[in-house]
Order: sequence, then C-alpha cells, then structure tokens
Amino acid sequence: MSKSIAFLLSFLAFTATAQAKVGFNITPLELGLYGPHLSFEYGDRFAVAMKGRYGDIGLLSHLGYDGDEEYQYSYGVGIGFRTYFTGDLEGGFVGSGFEFAHTHWEEIQHDGFGNPYGMSQLIGYVEGGYRWIFGQFLLTLGGAFGGSIPIEKPDNSSDEAGWGVMFIPTVELGFVF
Repeated sequence: MSKSIAFLLSFLAFTATAQAKVGFNITPLELGLYGPHLSFEYGDRFAVAMKGRYGDIGLLSHLGYDGDEEYQYSYGVGIGFRTYFTGDLEGGFVGSGFEFAHTHWEEIQHDGFGNPYGMSQLIGYVEGGYRWIFGQFLLTLGGAFGGSIPIEKPDNSSDEAGWGVMFIPTVELGFVF
C-alpha cells in the first residue's frame, strides 16, 4: 500500500513540474449503457484521472431483469492513466485503467417482499484516441477494450455471471483549465 501511495505522489510531483492542466469531462454515449463517467483528469503529457459513475441514469442498468427482479441502484469508481503524445492533455493518447462497479437489485417474492442481491465487478481496460481542445472546451474520440471479473455475485447466479469482454467507443465532452 505504501509503495502505491509513494508511486502516486511521485507521479503527481512529476506532472506538477510540467505545466499541468485539469480536465473535467463526461461520456454522454454511456447514457445508453451503464451510466456516463464523470472524470477529473490532471496532468500534461502523462495524466491521471479519477472517475465516477452513477448507473441509475444508464439505459442498460434498467434492462435485462426478468419479471421477478427489480433494479435498485448501481455505481462505479475508478482510476485511469493516459499518455498524450503531444502533451497538454491533447492530441493522440493511449491509456489504461480500472473501475470497481456494483449493481444492486431485488428478487420480488409472491408475498410482495424482496430478496436483495448485489454484484460487484473489477473492470480493467486499455484505451486509445484523440483529443481536441478548443479554448477551454474539450472533445475526445476514441475507444476502450477491456474485461470484467466478478468480485461478488449472488449465490443463485451462474458461474459465468460477471465475466465479460467489451469494446466501448468513447466520446468525452468537457472543459480544461
């Protein structure tokens, strides 16, 4: 743990010596999936991003449940790293990251009461793309490829539940300071 903290502090000190920028963005395409990310990004040529997701506003968060199941809530938190080829949080980039995601639902019984269930996953990904900055406004186009590993899942779920591979096209809109 202490090595991780030392690495993060070293990374932040390194990026602070450059003319670091702060980016704040949202991924609107993910409204159709499991809710958009809200990201806070800090860096120059090398950047770190803290990400959060509120799944309740994602379309897929509410689909895929049978008649006896009722969606309750979903969230995700993560960290990502990017290398921008030209610096200043713009231009072509490659990166990677992780997200912890949790979804909670209830199986409604015939007496009207529900049995709560939850599933937690660790999602890892690699990404690439291109970012344009117009004044203070930013636009990013790219894609991410990754997979999910179940950390916690209901006892009644299949062995395959929570495992997955995905490709997600990325559009980010936001501001840079």
